[in-house]
Amino acid sequence: MQITNIDIKADLESIVDIENAWCDVLITSDDGRTYIVQVITYKNFLVPEDEDPINFLSPRAPSILVKEFSTETIEAAIKYYAEEDDGYWLKFCHMGTEIDDKTLNVLTDRWFVKNNLIDFTTTNESNLMVETESLSTLKAKLKSEVKEELLIEIENSTLEFSKDFSLKVTKKYLDFSKVLIGITTLLLASQILAIVSK
Repeated sequence: MQITNIDIKADLESIVDIENAWCDVLITSDDGRTYIVQVITYKNFLVPEDEDPINFLSPRAPSILVKEFSTETIEAAIKYYAEEDDGYWLKFCHMGTEIDDKTLNVLTDRWFVKNNLIDFTTTNESNLMVETESLSTLKAKLKSEVKEELLIEIENSTLEFSKDFSLKVTKKYLDFSKVLIGITTLLLASQILAIVSK
């Protein structure tokens, strides 16, 4: 990721303790996107002014940590974050507080499915059992989420269909969803069997 502009949203000259401060920084990349990240000093991160000292760190937004507040230090840190893994950590600091619970849950579920499907420390037979159990759990969860989303859509719908017709449409949609989940499960199972048989 290439940086074209760094706009520090603080008057660095007026900061009394340059080792205990924070500010937002606007970063423009070469593709025209502007990222907003919080830059914070170590000291401010460990003991925020608005909190009583505690024996652990309370949750905070992902931030870029610096030793002191100076233009050189802040710009060097931002450029480093932009270069590492094509700006992954800079993007993470930008998006860290914007990821809603639903998106975070989907990402978490994907991670657990990915990491629980294949256990190379066990035999192929137990792998197949783990895969089948994981797929069954995922299928049940997907069915539950589809039902939940469908009910929300029905409640918010501005269509004035009769209650009976709406229930029929809901049943057809759920039946279709079950078929799709079943097909997906079969495809995954066949791929898993192909992997296991190698």
